[in-house]
Amino acid sequence: MAGAACVSPWLRAGERHPRWLSTGRDRDGRYWLAGVGRGDDLAFKSPLPGRAHGFAVAPDRPQALVFARRPGNWAGVFSPLDGRISRWLEPPRDHLFVGHGCWLEDRCWVALGSESSDARLGIWSPVNGHWTDRIALPGIGAHEVVAHPGGEGLAVAVGGLDNSVRASGEAFRSALILLDGLGRVRTTLTSPRPGFSVRHLDADEDHVYVGLQYYGPDRTDLPLVYRVAWRDPAWQPLPAEPWQWLQMNSYIASVVCGPWGVSVSSPKGHHVMHWRFEAPVAMEPMRDVAALAGTNDRLWAGNGLGQWRRSNTSGSTARSGIVPLAWDNHGAVAWV
Repeated sequence: MAGAACVSPWLRAGERHPRWLSTGRDRDGRYWLAGVGRGDDLAFKSPLPGRAHGFAVAPDRPQALVFARRPGNWAGVFSPLDGRISRWLEPPRDHLFVGHGCWLEDRCWVALGSESSDARLGIWSPVNGHWTDRIALPGIGAHEVVAHPGGEGLAVAVGGLDNSVRASGEAFRSALILLDGLGRVRTTLTSPRPGFSVRHLDADEDHVYVGLQYYGPDRTDLPLVYRVAWRDPAWQPLPAEPWQWLQMNSYIASVVCGPWGVSVSSPKGHHVMHWRFEAPVAMEPMRDVAALAGTNDRLWAGNGLGQWRRSNTSGSTARSGIVPLAWDNHGAVAWV
């Protein structure tokens, strides 16, 4: 399970400290962007116009984007220092945000949907604040996009699902698409089995780590997490017992990798799974856990009860706490 870090050099540099980012809902039904700081309390809380989903944290500047949950019509550009939202973005005309984006070089590559659910990528420039390009991809239901840490390309999860939030059955086509650094399709890998939607990703120098969701009639005891080599792509399931896959209840939310291994969450299965080098997979119970974020030596998790845990990647829990927000969907980390 060895691999290079998924965290950019700038994010590891200097005397900065990690700020754990996520979004949540308060008891009054309002949605917020929030950051947990060095003192383990909320460092900031900024209002959002609706439910959010994921982040794109710039690797070379204190800037990040938070995206509306699909089908979304807004994204916020903010500073991880204080949570101040400097501008709101609309998707390109006739397109929708689907919750994810990433940075490659000096541009933000954003997964997009359309009225027909056709998969798209949009490229946004922070220099002029404009959308500079749009790329059509094969399939429908683009979801998460991640960049190779060395800038060699991107990986896109194409879930095969339309703009509706829910799906059922197995009659859809899902794939992992690998692109070169210019956004040209290099490889398309169809989902390993019918009924499995390719949803969430992380990447290191060698592999893309892929979390699946199963939409068949029953819970599955088949693998839900795979790795795919950038240079010789093929599906390789991460090792786990059938009962452990059953525990995840057909649903992988966040995927986080680092030099320590891989972790994934399941709010429906109420567990985090950890792969640490050659050690057996470990199951960590945490009710309604979805949000994960990691550094080279720490892992942060947040759940729908407002609880969070920050663990050393050796497995020991270093800190935990609770905030008056139901953490929702994904997390991220920025160094401030």
